[in-house]
Amino acid sequence: ELNKLYSRSKVCLNIHHSQSVDGVNQRFFEILGAGALQVCDYKTFIGDNFSEGDLVWYKNEEELMDKLTLFFNSSNHMLTNTKDFMNILYNHTFIQRIKAVLALCAE
Repeated sequence: ELNKLYSRSKVCLNIHHSQSVDGVNQRFFEILGAGALQVCDYKTFIGDNFSEGDLVWYKNEEELMDKLTLFFNSSNHMLTNTKDFMNILYNHTFIQRIKAVLALCAE
């Protein structure tokens, strides 16, 4: 049901909790996996693993408001991005996340 809600939304706003300093929440992957347009606050993990063409990020409130205004006033923006979906599907599954955590523990 959540996947259906994300995919029907014009824009999915994802604001991370202050505890998420560099990482991302699960919603980040769920929104991209649903093929929805995601606008989220910038995190180091996002910049290291995605391009701004993959999703829309902002670094301050002014950027957020500018981008939301642009998307809500435009009927021509693309709501899905095949590259994002494939990136999530092949590179950011639970298995890859667990392997990354275990690799950190082994260091």
